[in-house]
Amino acid sequence: MVLDATKILSYGGIGLGFLLAFLAFILLSNEQKRIGQPRHSMIRAIYTFMLFSLCLAAAGFFSQTFAYISPRDTLGVQAFSQIRPVPLFPANRSELKEYPRLVSLSWEDVAGAASYRVEAQVQVEVVNENRVEWDQVTAQQIKRNNLQIEFPGAQWGRWRVSAISKTGDESQPSEWSLFRFLR
Repeated sequence: MVLDATKILSYGGIGLGFLLAFLAFILLSNEQKRIGQPRHSMIRAIYTFMLFSLCLAAAGFFSQTFAYISPRDTLGVQAFSQIRPVPLFPANRSELKEYPRLVSLSWEDVAGAASYRVEAQVQVEVVNENRVEWDQVTAQQIKRNNLQIEFPGAQWGRWRVSAISKTGDESQPSEWSLFRFLR
């Protein structure tokens, strides 16, 4: 059996620890097969070396395992840009009956977010062209995970939110969430 050392070392600390433990095993086997009496001081040194190798492999395993777990303040830029906030209220396609037309937008907190960018739009009909457009009602950057806005009419609206980290990196925006006021 031939071991490919470069492939094993590509696993980092785990691979290095494995190779060193394997070499210690070979040394131990050769020392025990020695003609005459095995040298106890040499066996003890090999056991110590093997213990060091196994500790190195365990440290490599834990460092690679916990490298993917990031605390709130050290969330990576690439990971943060893949996050998409989750809207809570109003839920998509909600029908609201309140008057005056005040709507409280809310969403789940995003780990690592320092602020949020919230956009809300109202649907307007372009009569002469027989189509609809979306006009901006608000676009704000705020520090909390909710915002109350006054909506301009009894019609369809939509909103979305994106998170902004302390370093200014922005997440993906949430999907548009539709709602409408009935009066």
